[in-house]
Amino acid sequence: MADEAILTVIRECRIEVEVLRQVVQNGSFASAVSSLDLTASEVEELIARLERLLNARILLHDDGRLALTELGYALYCEALRNRALSRRDEEEAQT
Repeated sequence: MADEAILTVIRECRIEVEVLRQVVQNGSFASAVSSLDLTASEVEELIARLERLLNARILLHDDGRLALTELGYALYCEALRNRALSRRDEEEAQT
């Protein structure tokens, strides 16, 4: 069930998944804000939307530290894999 939900979210929520990727890679909401050209409240709302769609927490934030939940980690890894495949397909299409 979680795998199918993750794939659906990746297909339907590209902006939200990109925000998650940036938050994780930057290590904080604040750092992601500057790289995404969004406000802090927009970033928080997009992450909250993912959590609502999955009906589960994907990020834990405590004392300024972020940690992915198990589901959040699975979503993040699948998003990275999906992004790499998309880039490969684009490169192949250009040749």
